[in-house]
Amino acid sequence: MTSKKAFPTNRRRRHGSTSPPLVNVEPNPGPHQSKATRRSIASDHQPPHHNLTIQEKTKIQELVAQGVPTAEISRRLHMQKETITRWKLRAAKTGSIETHKSPGRPPKRSLQKQANTPSEQQSHPHHHPKLKRRKQMSDVEKGKVIMGIELGLSTRELGKQVNRSHTTIEKWKKRVETKEPSEQMTRAHRGAKRKTTKRDDRHFKLAVVRDKDVFAPQAAMEATDNEGQPVLAPRNVQTRLREQGLITKKKVKKPAMTTDHKKARLVWAKEKIQWEKKRWDGVLWSDESPFTVWPSPRCGKVWVHKRKGLDPRQIEGTKKHGGGHITVWGCFSASGVGTLKRVEGTLKAKGYHSILVKEVLPELRNRSQNEHPELVWLFQQDNASVHTAHECMDYMRRKEDEEGFKVLDWPSQSPDLNPIENLWSTLKLHLSKRKVKPKNKDELWTQLQEEWANLKDDMLKRLVESMPQRCKDVIAAHGGPTRH
Repeated sequence: MTSKKAFPTNRRRRHGSTSPPLVNVEPNPGPHQSKATRRSIASDHQPPHHNLTIQEKTKIQELVAQGVPTAEISRRLHMQKETITRWKLRAAKTGSIETHKSPGRPPKRSLQKQANTPSEQQSHPHHHPKLKRRKQMSDVEKGKVIMGIELGLSTRELGKQVNRSHTTIEKWKKRVETKEPSEQMTRAHRGAKRKTTKRDDRHFKLAVVRDKDVFAPQAAMEATDNEGQPVLAPRNVQTRLREQGLITKKKVKKPAMTTDHKKARLVWAKEKIQWEKKRWDGVLWSDESPFTVWPSPRCGKVWVHKRKGLDPRQIEGTKKHGGGHITVWGCFSASGVGTLKRVEGTLKAKGYHSILVKEVLPELRNRSQNEHPELVWLFQQDNASVHTAHECMDYMRRKEDEEGFKVLDWPSQSPDLNPIENLWSTLKLHLSKRKVKPKNKDELWTQLQEEWANLKDDMLKRLVESMPQRCKDVIAAHGGPTRH
């Protein structure tokens, strides 16, 4: 059987087929095309447009002089007809084939194109090698420019010294001539327009100073537009307040004081500030304080992973009523701690009288014999109702006449003057740092006795030595509360 490929065929092939052309068959011209399409197809087969060299321009001029048609020149030189026609018109109009630079914007060229060789760079009179493009001049450069201007140097010479363009130096020179010396080195930064006036800022300051319950959000709500909408954010008000020297501080709890309380504190501080430091060593400080089995947690911060929900390490457990509490009475002096006694139930006048007989008097006798026997020992207590009861005060007056022990006069509402308050805070801090927590009142009392015995004498001495400074702070506060 003979193969069909051995015999030629007269059937047409479709336009655009990739098979080889058929023998004795006219190629298919394809669908009808417009003149614009045919012109674009024809231009694709011509070389692209490019800038002509001097040799090409000379060749075109010779062929035109010989009367060679444009199409023939395009074929010989492999150029587009439009290029040949354009250069023929330019040569006929100007009489030369040289390129004329247009008066418009010059083409962009890099520094390397402007000076290709070192000889060309040196020949250029105003060449700046590798100019650094920086947004602003440094203070050192500004100082050099100002000094050069005073010495009478030109802008181009100054530009070479600071490696800047002469136009930059010229602008800076004008600025130096028009502004004050203090304004030459710096320039005000541009930003958003300030929304408040100085009067508004003073109003915000007065609002938060006069009323301690007014904060930045409440003050920002007062600044509104014509429609009653707020125009400031709380952050803007906070910035205005900080600009006027205000900062935020955490509120602290202090005993409420009347004018009489402050006057009594001021008189007491002015009298006791004249005491020598050695006189404070002969004072036995005392007070009561409650301790809870499960104290309220101090809400701090903890590092956790980023995830939803509460991390177990974030949780601080609490118990109703703190799991129970005990009240203790204690005393100390500059030489060391004294007795620590557990108070059962509520302390009343009868119970406090028992403490004076069994705890206070033995401590005073022991310390007056062994520590500072030349001093008249004083017993300090606050003005609580159980302390000032007739039964207790009569007993202390008798002992003053018999043994010479006195009770230190004390102003009311003055826990900040008693250093034993700081001692109670230290004990509670030590208990909170223990790894083994107490489960009941008895375990709490055992741990409290251990921490009381471990208190260092240096800390106790520092607390007593702080009394002159406490008196100074009361005087500075005109009898008001202090930071202690």
